[in-house]
Amino acid sequence: MANSFVGNWNTEWLSYDNNVKGSATLTVTESFLSDPSGQVLNGMWDAPNMRPGTLHGALSGNTWSGEWWYSPTERGEFTFELKEKDGKIIFEGTYNAINRTAPNDPYWNGTRM
Repeated sequence: MANSFVGNWNTEWLSYDNNVKGSATLTVTESFLSDPSGQVLNGMWDAPNMRPGTLHGALSGNTWSGEWWYSPTERGEFTFELKEKDGKIIFEGTYNAINRTAPNDPYWNGTRM
């Protein structure tokens, strides 16, 4: 594996609209078709009772940032930072949604499966 983001993650986030916590499995792969160096990643999340969503972005050190899509009108940007906490590899991050204002401070965090 070329980088530590690649793999499967248990994630949780705070909803952009209503302060409800959600959870999903996120699978991250290297995007060799768009960048043979392995510095661009693709992600796909799958949550109960939801359609799958995607992420795509570039690495800079321990930070992965880019765009997420759930539908053509539900999308935005994200930034995740890898960390070690209590002996586990985690990421902590935030996200925004295009054309929407958050009533809270939306986060999106994950723990390696």
